[in-house]
Amino acid sequence: MSRKPETQETAIFARLDLFKKTFIENPTPAGREELISILQEYLPNISLRTEIDKKRKEKTDTKGAFDNKFILKEVTTPDGIYSYHKLVRDLIPSQIQSTGKQVDFHTCEDAEEYVEYLKIKLGEEMREFTQNPCPEEAADIVEVAVYLIANNNRTQIT
Repeated sequence: MSRKPETQETAIFARLDLFKKTFIENPTPAGREELISILQEYLPNISLRTEIDKKRKEKTDTKGAFDNKFILKEVTTPDGIYSYHKLVRDLIPSQIQSTGKQVDFHTCEDAEEYVEYLKIKLGEEMREFTQNPCPEEAADIVEVAVYLIANNNRTQIT
């Protein structure tokens, strides 16, 4: 049985997966730099560092950060109840409520629970990047990485 040749896309996504496995065990500022390098290989014609900073600010301004540690549990609409159980940005619960939907969420009180949700969020953001490789998705990955670093009793990065 012959093996398909590895495409650049396959190689980069394999590197992201390997990166995730090692990074979540020991999130460091050096790991953040490695992550940006991997993402830059996939988006070579973009000044990724500049775009990441810009997109992170835009997201924080419109949807909030992850500082409040909100876990969205369920959203109730006229069509039914939708379960999520995922970490969401600070402004998301109130934005959903402003559309007339009921929101059930809780705040992580425990640091270990928060870090576990951040790890899950990192995987979610990496999957979104594989489906739509663009600076916005790259910025989301880096943002979650920054929170993992900060919550690993390391220095906060901006």
